[in-house]
Parts: sequence; C-alpha cells; structure tokens
Amino acid sequence: MASPIESNLFIGFSELEKLIESHMKEEPVYSALITQPGKRDQHGIAIDRILIVIEDIHQSRVRYCRLKVGAYQTLNGKPLCGGGHYERALEAAESAYKIILDWLREQCSNVVEGATIAAPDNLVLLEGWAGFLDYDRERETFVKKED
Repeated sequence: MASPIESNLFIGFSELEKLIESHMKEEPVYSALITQPGKRDQHGIAIDRILIVIEDIHQSRVRYCRLKVGAYQTLNGKPLCGGGHYERALEAAESAYKIILDWLREQCSNVVEGATIAAPDNLVLLEGWAGFLDYDRERETFVKKED
C-alpha cells in the first residue's frame, strides 16, 4: 500500500508533454476541467480561473500540470461579464479540454476524466502549458497546433 501523500510531494510540470513523457503508461492519469474561484475583494469582486488539471501519482508523489484556459470576473460568486464573455470563455475552455483529452488518450492507456487530487490549502501550485495547444483569436476557441 502506498504511503500517504504530503504537501511536499506535489511536483509541478510547466509542460504537459514533460509530465506525460515520464508517465508510467499503465498507471491512471487524472484529468479535470475546473473553475478555481478567485479571492474576493472588499466589494465582492473576484477573477475566477478556468483550469485544466492533469495529474498522476508516482511513488507516492502527485505529479501535475495545471493549464489556465480562461478567466472571468465575478461579483459575489456570479459572473459579471456582459456580451456573452462568460459563455465564450467556458466554450473555449471546453474545446481545450477536448483537445487535451484526445491527446492524452493517444499517449496513455488509462485516462480518468473528471477527477483531480485535492491539494493542501497552503500549497502554491505551478501553472503550465501544453505546447500543442493554441488559441485562435478569430474563432475564440482553442485549437491543436499543426505538426
């Protein structure tokens, strides 16, 4: 049985490809599209971030890559964006998640969707990126870069 995971055993990767290169193919890779609430100011305004979190566990260490794929302003926890910005941000984030899931399935045999490992509250997590992911400003969506 694996030993408990402690906060000093979280290893962040700045590139998703580097995490997956060193991944044990038969072990699960956890993936989730999440919204991380921002810290509210005195007026109740915050910036919430939309993240794709990819994680695995290797030798009792959580190895992860977190990709920020969107953000939107909130007032007391409710989107404060007009003109469909919030909806477009969510749609773009979902397009990025689909591209990453498709890529993960090509690389790994055991992809667990909608799961993430809870990190301790006092842990500052690194943000990374995937080199094959690009944002198409004209279409306001993410796309996979051509090889």
